[in-house]
Amino acid sequence: MAFSEVEGFNVANGTLLTSTNCPGITGTTFVGTGTVVSDTSWSKDGASSAKFTTSDGTSSSTIYRDITQGTTRAWRFYGKIPASVPTSNVAICIVKNTHSGTMITQMYLNGSGDAVPSSIKVQGSDALIIGSKTAALTAGTVFRADVNVNSSAGSVVWNLYLGANVDGTTPDYTWTKASGNGATTPGSVLLGLLTTTGSAASIQLDTLAEATDGTTPGTFSATATVIRPLTDITTSGWTKVNGATYSAAVNESITDDTSYDESPVAPSSSVIEWKLAAGSFPGSTGGHIVTVRMEAVSAVSSSVTCALVQGTTIISSSTFTNISSSYTDYSWTLTPTEASNITDYTDLRIRVTATAS
Repeated sequence: MAFSEVEGFNVANGTLLTSTNCPGITGTTFVGTGTVVSDTSWSKDGASSAKFTTSDGTSSSTIYRDITQGTTRAWRFYGKIPASVPTSNVAICIVKNTHSGTMITQMYLNGSGDAVPSSIKVQGSDALIIGSKTAALTAGTVFRADVNVNSSAGSVVWNLYLGANVDGTTPDYTWTKASGNGATTPGSVLLGLLTTTGSAASIQLDTLAEATDGTTPGTFSATATVIRPLTDITTSGWTKVNGATYSAAVNESITDDTSYDESPVAPSSSVIEWKLAAGSFPGSTGGHIVTVRMEAVSAVSSSVTCALVQGTTIISSSTFTNISSSYTDYSWTLTPTEASNITDYTDLRIRVTATAS
């Protein structure tokens, strides 16, 4: 795909979202009672969404992502129409040159005071309406919105996908301002309750993606990305079986238990370590799962510590005891905090330390 998933907001339910536990975002801004927390009551990617809330009509809550400014920039996000809309129309997405800079285009959720409440409209830099949905949306309706900005042409294109068509290929609505939107170069997207609401309000948004090559981000895919051992780091005392290298013996995409790496007999803290193939930030700190397939041969007792390592720094580890006498997958899931400590997905290793008697 020609775009990248940026952030899925997958941290523990109710956690205040920050750039530390959501490394895909640059920062957060709150005014008054505004907050943004993870919420597991709905999400696009199966974990949690970002829930923006204000208990009064004058507060706001914002997350923002700044990237290198460029002629063409595009973003995509999902959302859910709340059960109760605020009194005033409220911006839920704004594209700017920087998060504190010039507005280029924005999307509004219409409030109860609007002629078409609980609906969507978009505006250009001149604050004139580019397009709007002319009927109210039912509470609970899931939508997908994407926006493509071309500062060279001064153009803005918004697409809106609704309900059963949320992951469709043809938008329910396309709104275009072909020119005259100014030459401001896009470089930041803001999500949340971005303007005053007139009353208490909340909205859930999820799975932010971006594109910097002139394309428009597509749908979210829940397909897992798997990275496997690629090169050998530490192998002393171990034996490779049916593999040209130690990593080749254990990196098949389809399980093959006839190739493996074997520890010395009665190992005592015997270490083998492989470097994984290069990966990239998957757009979320949730869902990082490490799996090591093992069996014990003629062991009365066994203890194996498996660690995910970046360079020489242990990111996360888990110890398994009484390893099965037949091949079994042993897995653990990183916490969002552990996953957020990964700063280089191209330098990850798996380290196995085995002791048995």
